[in-house]
Amino acid sequence: MKNWDDLRILLAVKQTGSMAAAAKVLETNPATVSRRLARLGETLGFDPFVRTPDGWQPSDQIDTLLSDVEAFDNQIIGFLNTARGDTDKHINMTLGCPPALSYYVMSKGLARFRDAHPTVSLVLNDMIFQETLGKNDVIITSHRPNQGRLIVKYLTNMRFDIYGFENAPVHNGWVGLTSSYDEQPPMTAAQAFFQKPPAVRMDTLVGCYHAMRASEMPGVLPHVIAREHNDIFPLHGGRNETSVRMYLCYHETRRRDPIMMHVIEWISDLLTSHRDL
Repeated sequence: MKNWDDLRILLAVKQTGSMAAAAKVLETNPATVSRRLARLGETLGFDPFVRTPDGWQPSDQIDTLLSDVEAFDNQIIGFLNTARGDTDKHINMTLGCPPALSYYVMSKGLARFRDAHPTVSLVLNDMIFQETLGKNDVIITSHRPNQGRLIVKYLTNMRFDIYGFENAPVHNGWVGLTSSYDEQPPMTAAQAFFQKPPAVRMDTLVGCYHAMRASEMPGVLPHVIAREHNDIFPLHGGRNETSVRMYLCYHETRRRDPIMMHVIEWISDLLTSHRDL
């Protein structure tokens, strides 16, 4: 297997966990990706990926190779960004970020970033509690990765509480995140307070807010959302407050990428200046 195109297919599936998503990245179709993987499996003598509840994951035999391929791919990106320097070449940078931060914090700094770096286009992907980069150049996450060749930087704490509406019933059900987040501190605090599971579950905190607004049920929210709305207040005098540490992560091979450094500086300035997250 000496064809870089074969490695690109393997890397795309690893980063996305899906043949359909990998096909979009590669600008082809899922059937082509599936056929190429089947041929690669025949060449290698084993299946390069195994199917799991979290999507397609690299087999043990090929995982180390793909980590090296990913590092090389990032080195190429970093080299190109350095070579471009201050030219007018258009560059995309992808940031994986919880929607609550994208909508309520990062969006407020977009104009400043664009003024400083007009040739860089930012792509913000919604994601929560992610531990890998995937197809992102950089991620903001509450899960500190403990594997992979990532540089991890602590940013700030994101504070949560249980909020409700004035004169609205408190014990007729509440809004929380989906069950995959039940072990996270904000959800465990809410479960203890209400003594029952949520009546409504949403897959994002922004979704929780809109469900709360529509139903007038209380629920879990980060302060960064609640502070924007003066008709909701913390239940129980704010004594259910929890906090989650937020980290910035990017691949170690991008540490000398000037565009990456601009993005990291922008993110760090935005989040560390919001000490009341």
